[in-house]
Amino acid sequence: MSERGRDEHVPDDDELRALLGEDVASSFDELAVDGHGVLRNITDWRFDRAVPPGPITPVHILDVPPAVRGRRLISVDPESGRTRYDLRAASDVFEDSEGQWVKVVEEWRYFVWLVMSETSRPAVCPRAKAYPLVNLWVDPTT
Repeated sequence: MSERGRDEHVPDDDELRALLGEDVASSFDELAVDGHGVLRNITDWRFDRAVPPGPITPVHILDVPPAVRGRRLISVDPESGRTRYDLRAASDVFEDSEGQWVKVVEEWRYFVWLVMSETSRPAVCPRAKAYPLVNLWVDPTT
């Protein structure tokens, strides 16, 4: 495909209408190039705008059943107030002498671990870290 020369003139809409005639040029008003570069007739296209989803209210992890493995978690650091949304529960809630915990890992690590074959998958998701339940919330959409 050759590039247009610097002096080559590209006709505007009015010049095309004059060259092709009004009947032919007006038929182009119903055509548009789609996202794949294909010229399509858009006469009957109608786009309905969806209603945006409602707000998502996280649920404290103590208010859900202890079987949370695989659920999206939200962590809040009490000192800095920093919120992390990219976490997954790599275990169910467990308890020891110091309190209740859940093993947490970044979402991408959880899904990489999940797609591993069962013969090569470790029992615990690598790099999972135990978090106390007090600062964790569950995304109810997961």
